[in-house]
Amino acid sequence: MPPSRPEPSPTVEPVPAPAPAATIHPMTAADADAVADLLGQLGYPLAVAEVRERFLHLAQGDDQLLLVAKAGGRVTGFLHAFAMASLHAPPRAYVQSLTVDEAARGSGVGAALMEAAETWARARGLAACTLHSQLHREGAHRFYARLGYVEKKRSAYFVKAL
Repeated sequence: MPPSRPEPSPTVEPVPAPAPAATIHPMTAADADAVADLLGQLGYPLAVAEVRERFLHLAQGDDQLLLVAKAGGRVTGFLHAFAMASLHAPPRAYVQSLTVDEAARGSGVGAALMEAAETWARARGLAACTLHSQLHREGAHRFYARLGYVEKKRSAYFVKAL
């Protein structure tokens, strides 16, 4: 019986270093440039001045939540939610915008922002956290389902310019 040859060592692929953990902060006017870039990635190109002006208006309301996620000193995500009241349903939080930088998707930034929104909503006694997501954003739908969100209905969106 010939001597056995040693098994070749498996090739070890380098494991990329984990991205620095994102921290969640209230948005400031200084974040407008990064938020404008994130909104552009989502298909809503806006001038930085317009984002800053809208932020300054929204930030005056105590029913508004404007957050950014930062990792490595840069903004990697953004969330805008607000308290919504109506006759047909109990008061709830509505997530108007959630955007995570394309390079940071899948890193937990979106989940951290949504968790912060849910914490904010609970602290205000709101009954639920709701949102709409465009039908073609199937990856976003899977993300929300993983967080426990349930699709309730599909609808059409109508606009009349004034």
